[in-house]
Order: sequence, then C-alpha cells, then structure tokens
Amino acid sequence: MSAPMQPGDVRYDVPLARVAHLYSDHVLTLAQHRHNLITLTPSEVAEHALTALAYGGALTERVESGRWSTAAHALIAGASLDTVSAAMGGMATGELQFALRRWASDQHRQGLMDDARRDEVLRLVTGQGGAR
Repeated sequence: MSAPMQPGDVRYDVPLARVAHLYSDHVLTLAQHRHNLITLTPSEVAEHALTALAYGGALTERVESGRWSTAAHALIAGASLDTVSAAMGGMATGELQFALRRWASDQHRQGLMDDARRDEVLRLVTGQGGAR
C-alpha cells in the first residue's frame, strides 16, 4: 500500500486495526526522531508526519461513522441516556438526544433504517422506551 496523502486515500477494506498500526508506526518514527534516537531528513519528517495525519484522519472518520449506531445499540440494550452520554466523553444528554434523532432521521431518509428501527431509536432517545 502506498503512503496516503489524505484520509480518503486509505482504502476502506484495510482493517481498522491495520490503519491504527500504520498510524502508530509513523507517529513512533517521529517520536524517535524528536528524541534523537534516529535521524531523519526534513523530507522524511514531512513524509512521516503527513502520512500519520492521513492515517489519523482515516481512523477518526471510521470511528465517528459508527458512533451513533453504537450509541443506539447501547440504548436498545437498556443503557440509559446518561450512561451513553458519559461513555461518549461527557456529551450533554440533550446534545446526544439531538444528534441521535438527526442520525436516525438521516438513516431512515437514506433508506438505511426501516420505520420500526427509527421509531424505536426515537422512543429511546426521548426516554420513552426500554430494553427489548
């Protein structure tokens, strides 16, 4: 695989663990250089830094893309809005509710979620549902 120049250059069929490993390799190389454990030319530093940024961006995009679905799974399984909010880094419950309502509506509009699933998520987001 050639070095990506931007997150979109990282093929989606490359497993997430592999993308994380590649990111880590480039960041480690930069850290080793910074601490004088290895010597890199300015061109090599730039190449490692840009590649790390591209892999890091790809990681971020992949993690973010599954965030709302994972939050919905937690709610459907019986987790509370407060617990899900905390697991998402302390997101305000109102912000979580708004984002999940928007996500469910977008998924439904795009044909990626059926009526029953959307309605279930919306009930849980408003605190009117429970675990199945």
